[in-house]
Amino acid sequence: MKRVRVMLCAAVVSAVAGCSGLGAGASPRAQVLFTGAQCGRSEPNPAARWVTRDAVWQSTYGALRANGSKAVQPPSVDFDERGVLVVYMGRRPTAGYRLLMHDTPLSVRDGVARLTLEWQAPPPDAVTAQIITSPCIAVSLPLSGVAHIEVYDQQGNRRLRLDAAAD
Repeated sequence: MKRVRVMLCAAVVSAVAGCSGLGAGASPRAQVLFTGAQCGRSEPNPAARWVTRDAVWQSTYGALRANGSKAVQPPSVDFDERGVLVVYMGRRPTAGYRLLMHDTPLSVRDGVARLTLEWQAPPPDAVTAQIITSPCIAVSLPLSGVAHIEVYDQQGNRRLRLDAAAD
């Protein structure tokens, strides 16, 4: 009976640790907070911004939402534990461009967080609205152990690298 209780306790502890991301070998996770097609970037090149303070997140989120919909409160972020990476695709000539993140673990090694995003473009023969777009995505990342952030596309090409210094 004692052995069964010990095994049951071990199973519960393992399950709780796994659910909280504390299990052995668990990878840190990135969480999508916002995606949009009109994020206000007029330059054609990709860019990124690392946000580590609530006041900066509030203003950044307001600017992201200003071009597309009613102002609402941004998703809550615990800035003692996490930061927000905003990735801008840059100005695009038509609709059909997007940045997506799939449920993949964030790789953190030697102080470098590596995030892979899908950089979607419309097929060459697609009929798209002729409207200038500026796609972006805001992703929450853990702060612990991160000195630099690298953003890769789905083909493994590095698109951006930035320091994870406080903003």
